[in-house]
Amino acid sequence: MAAKMSYTLSFHARRAPHLSQDEFQNYMEDNHIPLLKRLAGNAFPIKHVMRYVGRYSHSTPAVVSTDDTADQVSNNNGVAKAVLIRTLVFADREHAERYQARMATTEAAEELQNDNAKFVTGDFQYQGGQSRCD
Repeated sequence: MAAKMSYTLSFHARRAPHLSQDEFQNYMEDNHIPLLKRLAGNAFPIKHVMRYVGRYSHSTPAVVSTDDTADQVSNNNGVAKAVLIRTLVFADREHAERYQARMATTEAAEELQNDNAKFVTGDFQYQGGQSRCD
């Protein structure tokens, strides 16, 4: 039996400067994620992991990452470009495409843009790819 290929999207985001890290985290978990679940419906990912990066300024020691996201979330000085890394795992590429299609509708895109303006700086940056799921 061939191994099933899941599909993963990783999103990187920076918190808005007017929010503390706790406020950012609370907003993400109490407001933004429920919004995503409502908009996605049954296309929501089968697994959703959020990692908060622990460095927010030059005066705070950087968190060292041993995975391949380290170069994507910090600049050459070790200052975090992102304070949140979200990993969404879908059953397969088609599942991920259904999720993305729902998020791209005019209504959903407008709701997401309005919500993002409340707690993030800039746009969410993302990348995706297939992975084995035995």
